[in-house]
Amino acid sequence: MDFLSRLIGVGASQSRKPNSNDPQHRLARFKKIYTQTLQVWHRTSPKRQDQSAIESIRQGLQKLTTLLSDDTRAPAPHLCLSFAASSQFYVLVTRIALSLQNEDIIREAVGFFSALVDSDEENLLSTEKFAEALMTLVDNISGSGGFPVGAQIEGEILELIFGIAAKIRLEPELLPVWFLPEEDSEQRNKKSGGQLSVGDSRRFPLCYQFIGHVYHEGRAGDFARTGLLYIFESVTSSPELERWIIESDLPTLMASGLGALYSQLNRKLAIAHPKEGLPLILALSDREPPVASAEIESFYSEQLQARLSTFMSNLIFWQDILEHCRSLEIKQTLIDHFQIFFLQQILYPSLLESSDVDGGSSVAVLTYLWRILDSVDHPDLIHLILSYLLALSERTATTTDESRPLSTQKRKSLLSLTQVDGGEDRVTPSFFNLVDLIQASIQSTNSETITASLRLITVLLMKHHSHAFSNLMRVTTFNEFGFERNMGAVQKETNMLIGLARGIGGKDGLDESYENCLKDALSMIESHTCSTSRLGMRRTGLGAETRARSAILEDNTRHVVPHYLVPEDPLLQSLLRLVTTFLTNDIETNLGLTNVLSHLAACPYSSLEGWLVTNPSKYRYNLPDHQLDGADQPGEEDTEGLTEEDMDKAEEARVGAFKAACMSPEWDTKDASALLQIFQTLEEQLRTVRETTPELDQLIAGRKRAFQGANEIEAEARNPMPTIASPRLSAATSRDTSRSRVMSESPVKQQGPVGSPASALRGRAMQAVAGQRKDRPTSPSPLNLSTRGTPIKKNETYAPKQQPGLSISPTKLSQTLSPLAAVTNVEDEDNKPPTSSHSVSSAASVDTEIFERKIKFPAIANTYASEAKEKDELQFSPDEEFDNTVAAKEEAPREASLNHVLTNIVILQEFVLELTAFVQVRASFIDGEVKFL
Repeated sequence: MDFLSRLIGVGASQSRKPNSNDPQHRLARFKKIYTQTLQVWHRTSPKRQDQSAIESIRQGLQKLTTLLSDDTRAPAPHLCLSFAASSQFYVLVTRIALSLQNEDIIREAVGFFSALVDSDEENLLSTEKFAEALMTLVDNISGSGGFPVGAQIEGEILELIFGIAAKIRLEPELLPVWFLPEEDSEQRNKKSGGQLSVGDSRRFPLCYQFIGHVYHEGRAGDFARTGLLYIFESVTSSPELERWIIESDLPTLMASGLGALYSQLNRKLAIAHPKEGLPLILALSDREPPVASAEIESFYSEQLQARLSTFMSNLIFWQDILEHCRSLEIKQTLIDHFQIFFLQQILYPSLLESSDVDGGSSVAVLTYLWRILDSVDHPDLIHLILSYLLALSERTATTTDESRPLSTQKRKSLLSLTQVDGGEDRVTPSFFNLVDLIQASIQSTNSETITASLRLITVLLMKHHSHAFSNLMRVTTFNEFGFERNMGAVQKETNMLIGLARGIGGKDGLDESYENCLKDALSMIESHTCSTSRLGMRRTGLGAETRARSAILEDNTRHVVPHYLVPEDPLLQSLLRLVTTFLTNDIETNLGLTNVLSHLAACPYSSLEGWLVTNPSKYRYNLPDHQLDGADQPGEEDTEGLTEEDMDKAEEARVGAFKAACMSPEWDTKDASALLQIFQTLEEQLRTVRETTPELDQLIAGRKRAFQGANEIEAEARNPMPTIASPRLSAATSRDTSRSRVMSESPVKQQGPVGSPASALRGRAMQAVAGQRKDRPTSPSPLNLSTRGTPIKKNETYAPKQQPGLSISPTKLSQTLSPLAAVTNVEDEDNKPPTSSHSVSSAASVDTEIFERKIKFPAIANTYASEAKEKDELQFSPDEEFDNTVAAKEEAPREASLNHVLTNIVILQEFVLELTAFVQVRASFIDGEVKFL
């Protein structure tokens, strides 16, 4: 009986339990908790900090927030929201949080306001009382001198006001509540503490909260940057806001903050790869780690990468601001502040003060410039940076005073302020510019400085060709080709370069490697910014924003015209000088060097004559005169009214013209291209090395297999699933792996929000491995490839997938790298009979010290390096040749270990193949490059 009574009692109590979804019940609970919380707060003294009372208030605010959220999700009526709005309880919440100054209470207060903002009910965001209460809370917590809170609460506060900025962006009519109009300043100046000027920060405290956190990391910085973007997007609906942004110190704070982040980067830098992740191609070299110093910081250190990542993300934020802002006045004001407060006062002085003597300052500046120009792609920002650093003429102000009066007036005031301290003694880029720094750095004796300058040159040629044209290198423009190369000349030069590649590194995997080079060359030419106008190509498959940006970039390259490289150009001469010492250069230097020359060859407007191919004016043909003049005979369209005899003669003339186009010309050795002569010299040096090191070819083959084996090991580590291993590895995979790892490795690569095309642009792959792969068809011998008979189609675009960098432990490759393994593999490759036990034991006794053997190269006169001729105007025509008879500095004797030379031989062979591919692809792809009839 007692049992039944208890059951009945429990059921009765459950039936009497009110429904939590009932709006009236929820409102009753809300009022009850609201009253209790106020009572506890009134009895609590802020000085005593009663923990039990504070906890009771925290729980009360938490319950009230939960009820508001439930009320928002429930169907109408929303009685709790109505009561909170009518009673202005949010004002009391602000007072509670500010009086107690407890972090837990502040978190709950922020949550309470977030629930009200997310509810989007009762028009709270359009209520001045609500805006005043919320911003009072935020300003006293996140403002200067406010109550210090943790990063988590700070992120929640920025998320709260970000939600308000998002609603203002969608509902512009809310802006007058949060942005104090100028006409209301007289009514509110007493409350705000004085007269409000046009650009007073108190007129728009919400915006200044974003500015104060825009350079923070984590959630707070992300919400601040995005919220500020929304504010700039709202300018179109409020001319008053546009004027306020221009007149306020908002642009100054943004520019000075960016300069402060750049100033935090280390002044001296060393490109010191960590030992754990050292790429294999660098491990197999004579590379020595930089001397440790307290002033010099490694580029790959976590501390520097964190600071650099912060700087780059905020630089890209500047780019986003310029893209999202639709006000030309504000854009111009931001650009002026960027130039005056960042370029003139921070970036250029660091360039001017850099030195290659003090150990790393030039490396640091060149590296930072490389990262900046590689990440930024906004046309206005790029034009501003390069125009200033290259000392180009100032932009012409066309109707600026009339169309943009506010920004023009602001710029004049900025210039007047900056000229007060500097006077006329301030050094400008007209005295020492970016080109001067690059030319001085590439002639340095420090390999890291040379590598950093080559990286910067590559970015300029690849992404900012319109500024590099005629500024970075001296060129002579022309309208038409004075002398056209024919198919026979292309075939001969291709065969000569292929023969040099075979003589340098052997024939192992040559066809497969050349096939991949052809694909890479085609991809680079197609993706070049000049290809759209030169080749008549269209960018398809891109989004609207990307197409618009590509159109702007292509429009900037329309002034690029066909041109020759001037032989006396100091930068070109420095590049050729580095090629002459290719075998003993630093590995990273050679990778950067091949990158630069490949991008020079990729421009469809840049002629290869003189530096890569022989000048056609030096050709000699052994043909009868009537065959050489056959091209002038009438063609098919001119045969009307001719007799049969005349038509036969015309046909014979056309056949003679075709034979003349296929005829292989002759030229003197001294008239050969500069690079061809250098490659021949390097081949002769390797012949001398082969005389003293008979096993050199076997060691080269072993080095190729070392890279191949490293890639196979890494592939197995990434993919534990069993796969059928190919006996050879594609050369393209290894090239993409190593060069992209060594030349472009940086943990702070492109940021996501900007959509920078740099993230889609594929860097040139390091030509590190030659080999074949059975799952791909083997290409015919390059010697038999005709100019028009290549397997390349104009509608194809090749983009080999990027692979992670190689960082294989040397112990895993000990057998592969040993001389014994190299000898054994080569013998198996050539199907030679097995060696006897005596020969095997003799080979086993060969110690790895063979790789440490020093290879000496004789001192050579650098006939390709000449001092730049100082002329007011440089004129160059196809008849002019590269002067190889000028007096040159005598190079000191050079030496390197066999281990280092082997790696450079592999790179050099692939580099020669790469340039050969450019010669052939350009001949078959670019109209006017080759004469076919």
